[in-house]
Amino acid sequence: MRQYAKQIPDEILEAPRIDGANEWTIFSKIVVPILIPSIITTALLTFMAYWNAYLMPLIMLTDPKKFTVPLIIQNMTQNFYDPLNYGALMALLATSVIPIILIYGWLQTKFKATNLDSAIK
Repeated sequence: MRQYAKQIPDEILEAPRIDGANEWTIFSKIVVPILIPSIITTALLTFMAYWNAYLMPLIMLTDPKKFTVPLIIQNMTQNFYDPLNYGALMALLATSVIPIILIYGWLQTKFKATNLDSAIK
């Protein structure tokens, strides 16, 4: 995110200062719209990291009713005495991917590439 913000040319930030804009206006009207693709990407990757969290819920949670999806999948596959129900496992795997696909699709509509080279003459 920092590197994406550092690529904003100084000319884009100096022009509103010359016109009399304060720092908050420059940040909210110019910098944030340029950073939206980076913010969306960071939000998506953060959501995926928390959605697929395994180790921390494994350590913290003791009640099986509160287990996350990776813990439920692990519990389904760890018991060697019962035959593995592949149908239920595949259904659980498919439903665990659906929220990520939906959020990606929703964020994709808000994602647009910024071309900073066209802003400078």
